[in-house]
Amino acid sequence: WQKQVALLSTSSMLIRADNAGHAIQLEYPDLTAEAFNLVIQAVRTSAPLPACAATRLPALDSTCLDPTSATQQKTRT
Repeated sequence: WQKQVALLSTSSMLIRADNAGHAIQLEYPDLTAEAFNLVIQAVRTSAPLPACAATRLPALDSTCLDPTSATQQKTRT
């Protein structure tokens, strides 16, 4: 259902924190902070979110997921 929620917005990302449990913010604080920073920057500049693969997120032990795809591919930069 996460894919359906991501598709409700015209500017969204779907990211999986690899090897994380339910406390992503505690297990991957750098990933959480970077995701928040991307949203804050987009809001402040009235710009859409960048493509996930073009951000630092994949380097922070996460996978960019395409909400329009049935398959999930690992994207690393």
